Amino acid sequence: MAEKQRVQSGSYKAVLASVLPSVEMDALWVTGYMPAFAISFRRVDLGSILPALLYMFRRGVRRGAGKFHTTYRGASGAVTVLDIVNALLADGAMVHAAQPAYALLADYLLCTSFENKNHALSRSAPVIRAYANHYLSAWIDLPRNSIDLRLTPELLLTTLAWQSAGEHLTWQAANQPGFAMTDRYADNNLLRVLGSGMQPRNKEDLMETWDESAQVDVEQLVCIRVAQRLGNAPSSAADGKKGAIENRWPVAVASARRAGDDVAVFLRAYADAIPRTALLPMLEACFGLGLSTMFLDSMQRLSAWSEDGRLPLKDEDALCTLFVDCSYGADAALRAASETCADERLRGVAQFTYVLAQLRILDRRARARRLHEGFAIAPDPTAWINLLGDLLHGRHEHSEHILEPVEEMCGNLGAALQDEPAAEELCRTLAASEASPVRRFAAALSQMMGYRSVDRHVFDWADSVWRTNSPDGMARSRRRRDGNSRRMVRSFVLSDVLLDYLVHRHLIGEDGSPWRLSLREFLRILRVRYGLYVDQAPPGQSIAHGMLAHNRRILEERLRDLGLLVSVNDADGMKFLRPRFAAAHSGGQA
Repeated sequence: MAEKQRVQSGSYKAVLASVLPSVEMDALWVTGYMPAFAISFRRVDLGSILPALLYMFRRGVRRGAGKFHTTYRGASGAVTVLDIVNALLADGAMVHAAQPAYALLADYLLCTSFENKNHALSRSAPVIRAYANHYLSAWIDLPRNSIDLRLTPELLLTTLAWQSAGEHLTWQAANQPGFAMTDRYADNNLLRVLGSGMQPRNKEDLMETWDESAQVDVEQLVCIRVAQRLGNAPSSAADGKKGAIENRWPVAVASARRAGDDVAVFLRAYADAIPRTALLPMLEACFGLGLSTMFLDSMQRLSAWSEDGRLPLKDEDALCTLFVDCSYGADAALRAASETCADERLRGVAQFTYVLAQLRILDRRARARRLHEGFAIAPDPTAWINLLGDLLHGRHEHSEHILEPVEEMCGNLGAALQDEPAAEELCRTLAASEASPVRRFAAALSQMMGYRSVDRHVFDWADSVWRTNSPDGMARSRRRRDGNSRRMVRSFVLSDVLLDYLVHRHLIGEDGSPWRLSLREFLRILRVRYGLYVDQAPPGQSIAHGMLAHNRRILEERLRDLGLLVSVNDADGMKFLRPRFAAAHSGGQA
């Protein structure tokens, strides 16, 4: 069945290419829409985001191809931890060891510095990720092609720098203190905490040096030695436009702003207080939660836009709400309640991709009429997407000139599909004159591309961000039987690492001052800031009061076991959260 779908999708693509110019075809036969949510939807390794982010903060451009694979590639054609060990010992980069120590060192690298494909434990499996133990992990170009990161580091960089104007991010400019792209490591919170011993160089100098007298731990030293053998940092992704970083906020602007603020507050308070081995997992949890909130809230806002062509005025009106299973799947009833809620919310993915298709069509027609000239589409896309909504609903003076060519496209495509087998439904969709031609063409386009090419890619990216089924993930999935079929369902959870991060983050105010945070207030923050419900049912869902109370008790026990909760007595008002690590309020950028 999947093979038949791929063949059919390829056939439909050829038909569409026969009726559209190549430029139009390239713009429409994609999954996303960059001004609304600047992601290329495919699976991505969230753990590989930080090294790429470090490179962009230091260079101001995307990372291009480096020397890692040509330097360390073995006989298999891929790089393995044994290849890395052999290279390091062969040229004296590390003290030579007896033969049995090769295997031990390779295992050590696999535990602390590198990750194999599919999490394989073999020393001969190809490595796909370098842990960000030190800034010089930015020199190790994993994944090999930066496009494999699907623009996810660029989205995070944009939310952190938060430059309020311009199509592209600007060197040495940031509205968020401590997150400018800079060659001065001390002026950027991430570069400072992970750049121990790095000696400042100018922006263009790829030959950065590390101070050999600097004190670092073994994991950092391994990362440094692996990078030093490469000689220099990778060059930019490409000259000119391809290497530049677009300054694009998602349509969920307030959620993006909150995500950037969370990282900034957390790093300023704890970068010098939490050991690096604990800090990095918490930082990845922070990234994952921020990306998830931006994605789900953007999906909600675009769903509202599809009704009348206007984005909601307040982001809170479109906050996506989820019921969290605090038992992490151990309690079947709580798991089922979370799955029911998630299933309801994630049904919107099909609507989301359909709306993105409408926006791509409208965008192409609006640009053909030169409506984008003199219009600030970036960084905030709200006004532009509302303009496209006005065009769709006939409220703009150019609406007729926009819709007429799309009507013609529907007719041409319908005629081209007449000889295509099993295309009757598509032809009916294109010919349904009661609907807007943009909606008809978008619906036909979505059907032609197929689930495997559209919705599945969105779920793949989302599962990567949620780290679904990972011990540190915020979602779990399983196949559940519904009647005669089985389908994938997801539930949302709070991993120990995510809980650790959330508690420490909200024990610090926006100004860096410590807060006295009760458990009751913490649960309120989870609801209003992230849409995560623990002891209350999300809007539109009915959950028994006893089940909600049980969910809360489980959370309390987990927080107490983690050393994050202290209670004077059993009264709700006397249960307070406390940090495991004392914040260094004077550290980082003020």
